[in-house]
Amino acid sequence: MTHLWESMDNVIVVIHGEKEESMLVSAHYDTVSLSAGATDNTAAVSALMEMTSILMSPTASKPVYTLVVAFVQGEEIGSLGAAALAEFWPDFNKVVLFLNLDGTPGDKSMNFRSS
Repeated sequence: MTHLWESMDNVIVVIHGEKEESMLVSAHYDTVSLSAGATDNTAAVSALMEMTSILMSPTASKPVYTLVVAFVQGEEIGSLGAAALAEFWPDFNKVVLFLNLDGTPGDKSMNFRSS
């Protein structure tokens, strides 16, 4: 039996730190047709991409913990990309901190929630 979450395309960036334990930061890159895509979830993806770029620059210090950045798919249809990450990523058991960036739909103000 094939599960839908097995076909999710996640993008994972690993910045190795001094410790094997890792901090996982994620944002989903899918949206729905009637959503204000910039707030759900393009702004969070952009912020996470910029953060990753800065942390990977040649002048950046090595982090204490390994930093795992995950751009996941399938959130809008049931967090399927996150489920695939938890199921198939071999180092998931080394995660000691998880931060999920997700915007909320809105018109003039942008709110973020973390879980």
